Amino acid sequence: MRTTLDIDDDILETAKKMARTRKVSTGKVISELVKKGLVETAFEDIKWKDGFPLIEGNGLPITVEQVERLLNQEFENYP
Repeated sequence: MRTTLDIDDDILETAKKMARTRKVSTGKVISELVKKGLVETAFEDIKWKDGFPLIEGNGLPITVEQVERLLNQEFENYP
């Protein structure tokens, strides 16, 4: 898709150099860099604890008893 963008001269020159080095189009390099930046910023606001993302809920907490009951229901028909 074609579009017009206002890109800083130094950024464009760097993207062109990267494109020449990789033997791809400048547009492809810019697209890949933008994608990478979007993915990284999408995860910036996530809080982590012990290697797991913390998910804020707006409901009641889940108890151990509830988990055990659901597991028992799920596996009651397995041998």
